[in-house]
Amino acid sequence: MFDKAKNIIYFLIFVLFFFFIIFYYFSEENKEKIYKNRSDISVNIEKQSIEIPLLKNDTEGIIEYNFSDLEKKKIKKRYFWELLKKDQDG
Repeated sequence: MFDKAKNIIYFLIFVLFFFFIIFYYFSEENKEKIYKNRSDISVNIEKQSIEIPLLKNDTEGIIEYNFSDLEKKKIKKRYFWELLKKDQDG
């Protein structure tokens, strides 16, 4: 008997806990707080983005490509099919 009453009390506390959480979450007061917080954050981001200094681009002409190395490296021609033909002939 005592165990059933204890379980019912636990269940009621559990249900009331979630009921109050849902009730507070969907309340107008909470919605206004969320909206105010989001608008404050967006205003702060806009203010901070204006204050960010822009740096001069000083990376032009730093990388020089050496194309002569690419021309020197030629791929050796493979004679795979000719090797097969020699095996068939011999």
